[in-house]
Amino acid sequence: MDNSVKKFTFKEFYLKNSLYFHCFIFFCLLIINCFYVQASYVSLSLLMILILFDSLKNGFSYIICYIPFCLLGGEIGIILYFCCILVYIIKAYAIIIFKDKTKPNLILLILSIALILYSLIHFQNININTFLNIAIFIFIILGLNLYVRKKEIFQFSYNIKLLCVSIILASILSCLYFVSPNLQNLITPFYLSTNLARFSALFPHPNSLAILCEIALSILTFFLLSEKKNIFNIILFCLITLIGLLTFSKTFILLLLVILIAIFIKGLKINKKITLITTGIILLCAIIFCLVAKNVVNILIERFFGRITECHSFRDFMNMILTDRFDLWIEYLKEIFYHPTIFFFGKGLGCSPIEILGAHNTFISLFYQLGIVGLVLLGFTIGYLIKQILKIEKFNKAILVPIIVILLLLMVEDMILFS
Repeated sequence: MDNSVKKFTFKEFYLKNSLYFHCFIFFCLLIINCFYVQASYVSLSLLMILILFDSLKNGFSYIICYIPFCLLGGEIGIILYFCCILVYIIKAYAIIIFKDKTKPNLILLILSIALILYSLIHFQNININTFLNIAIFIFIILGLNLYVRKKEIFQFSYNIKLLCVSIILASILSCLYFVSPNLQNLITPFYLSTNLARFSALFPHPNSLAILCEIALSILTFFLLSEKKNIFNIILFCLITLIGLLTFSKTFILLLLVILIAIFIKGLKINKKITLITTGIILLCAIIFCLVAKNVVNILIERFFGRITECHSFRDFMNMILTDRFDLWIEYLKEIFYHPTIFFFGKGLGCSPIEILGAHNTFISLFYQLGIVGLVLLGFTIGYLIKQILKIEKFNKAILVPIIVILLLLMVEDMILFS
């Protein structure tokens, strides 16, 4: 009798906390994955199984949880991860169509089909990058529409915390780099000086980690500004900020300033005295850090303003701040506007970048690959979905923080396209 009661209690406890159990199993598999790349097939197979048989809410959480680890399996791991997302989307829409008996949105269907068919026009450019780019477009469109149809499965407040915890765990696992040949093959250290490397966690490049931290931090800020004070959110904010700063990404530092200014302005409205005291403490800590870690501060100053004496024009100044991205943008825009075919129809998804360098600007990359016709199609599709979202959401000024941060990120990184 006692045993049956215990068994039932454990089962009930497991069902109530199944997400945490499964995430723990993931983490154990990912530790093995740090040493053996083949282990990613096991973890991704488990992800696929859980997506198929668990709830839509938990399935979305598993996908979010896996993001900081998705490159552990190399290129094949990325493709398998995309397959898991595709399976999740197919399952979600199967439930919407067959269980909920919801009719598909005809306007969205026409716009999506038109965009996909247009993207496949350049047959000579079809390769793995083409399909990955098309997959990303499909995921964005279907994801936004899914939010309109089943908003409750996304649980953004919960899942952004889960993402932050995953980033922290991935950062801890990256310490295995010193004893793991697999991680040594995956991660290439980027040095700012002979004894100072940029942190990249489990990503091949520190900028990838910085981008993920920027997005997570901006969305977390939205909830910090919108919800009641939550000490766990504040701890996560501090830890993700620290991880982002360790990447020594110029973009991260600049966007962090944008986020901190937004928090400061909101804080002044809520409690001016506490906000000023807190700001004073933060500034004091920053001054102490500058005095203690002079070498690091000097490297950062050199990284931002080391070429100030070479700046003789606005173009030179922009290149210094944007790490020569401004020249890249000009090269791509010249190519676009000097060739009418590229201007109107683009060079095709997955096309080779100019001089082996991407544009480091999502908008210019889209223009270069899709042309003005493709941009209009994509703009109409995304605009229509945003209009649908605004019908079910009340406008909150705090949402401007992640919107501004993500728009600025799109301007300095190729966040959507593979090339």
